[in-house]
Amino acid sequence: MSSEYFDAITFVKTKNGKTFARQLGSAKRRDKDGGFDLYLDAIPAPVEGSYRISIVPQRERKSGSSDGGAPF
Repeated sequence: MSSEYFDAITFVKTKNGKTFARQLGSAKRRDKDGGFDLYLDAIPAPVEGSYRISIVPQRERKSGSSDGGAPF
């Protein structure tokens, strides 16, 4: 099994009701036990008293773009 990389994201709801994903960092699947190592650049604000971080497959990004809030 080879190591797999993922995006660590949180979902943010705007005042007008739209939801978008904000990247918080990345995650790498560990070969030895299938768990994850999380590398965070930011921490999400609590939603209803808890923090939610989703681990999703990485997606292609355009070179030089900052992906601070692209929809997933």
